Amino acid sequence: MTEVDQTSGAAVCVNVTSKRDDSETTVVLSVGDHRFIKHESVVRFADAREMKMELVEKLLSGRPTQFVGRLHDPCSETLLARIRKGLLDSEMTPKEIKRKCKALWS
Repeated sequence: MTEVDQTSGAAVCVNVTSKRDDSETTVVLSVGDHRFIKHESVVRFADAREMKMELVEKLLSGRPTQFVGRLHDPCSETLLARIRKGLLDSEMTPKEIKRKCKALWS
């Protein structure tokens, strides 16, 4: 969601997950929004967090970590803008993440 902070080495990240009956629906992703999306999915803003890119690199290199994920194609600027707007609009986004992103994107 954000560029890597050169001081901390961290960036704000969000989780994309399958849409369920009780999912937050601020941003719903459909097949065609990104090659990774195979069925209706949502961005789970409640899990938005700053992550050290060192940890993300470990994750993507296959070394064991507490997270599970895979590297995918970058999303389009249009989709990124939509998700960023959702992060600011969502009542589920942690307040400190929302504040940080507002400051970075203004």
